[in-house]
Amino acid sequence: MAAGVIGTILSCFFFDNSFIAFLIGYIVLLFTSIHIISKVYKATIFDIDRNRVSYTLNYFFSKRKEVFLKNIKEVELEIGVLQRFFGLGTIVIHTQASSAGNKKTGLSIFDIENPHEYYELLSENISNAEK
Repeated sequence: MAAGVIGTILSCFFFDNSFIAFLIGYIVLLFTSIHIISKVYKATIFDIDRNRVSYTLNYFFSKRKEVFLKNIKEVELEIGVLQRFFGLGTIVIHTQASSAGNKKTGLSIFDIENPHEYYELLSENISNAEK
């Protein structure tokens, strides 16, 4: 919507053709989205140690979530077509369902480099935590 407003304002002042205004609005929206996504990626920190996996986001707001390895029930490794091209992957960690019903459980570690290495490390630490 902001891109459309910017495009319309630009068309009133500089252009007679509304297609150019919408094109400029679309380009502004595209670059704004790419900028925000890159900032969120840089502000996201995942940490895996012997007892827990934690996720911290410090962008517009601060959010932290920890999952203890002893509570993990299942681990998945997902690699999409684009992720495969760039050597990335997503590790999805499932925990027991919450009794509250609407509370999110588990954690997704998205777009990490060397996903097979981290998947094996996580699986090994989980099996050690169960002992």
